[in-house]
Amino acid sequence: RDTNAVFYYAVPLPFDVLWSADSAVERSKFIETWKSIDDSLECVGTVNDLPTGPSIDAAQHKLVQKHAFHVATRSVPNAQHTDVVYFAIKTIGDPGYQFLIELTFRSGLSACKVCVKTTAQPFAMLAKAAIEDILREP
Repeated sequence: RDTNAVFYYAVPLPFDVLWSADSAVERSKFIETWKSIDDSLECVGTVNDLPTGPSIDAAQHKLVQKHAFHVATRSVPNAQHTDVVYFAIKTIGDPGYQFLIELTFRSGLSACKVCVKTTAQPFAMLAKAAIEDILREP
């Protein structure tokens, strides 16, 4: 589109191309930040029919390749065969926005719950959608 000899372009990009390789965060800092973000700011969804099944290793491999930093993996007490994996993502630029990710897997189900916590709310849905797309990749 042009207006008075000024040209405008729109180029769609996958959100994960903006993720920084410098997303590392200490576990204690991750927990502190997670607790400081109100639960009302969570962006939650479910990814069904995962091509790799309920494989935490496959999900971790896919996300780490895209610059998500693996923080921790834990089994959920009192919830048989349920594991949770935590990641931190930071965008490039100044300021770099931080996204805290929680993936919940249940053994035997080819699905996982995705939870994104961030204070950068305008971008929360973009981060969640990017994670879901990455997890759906074969």
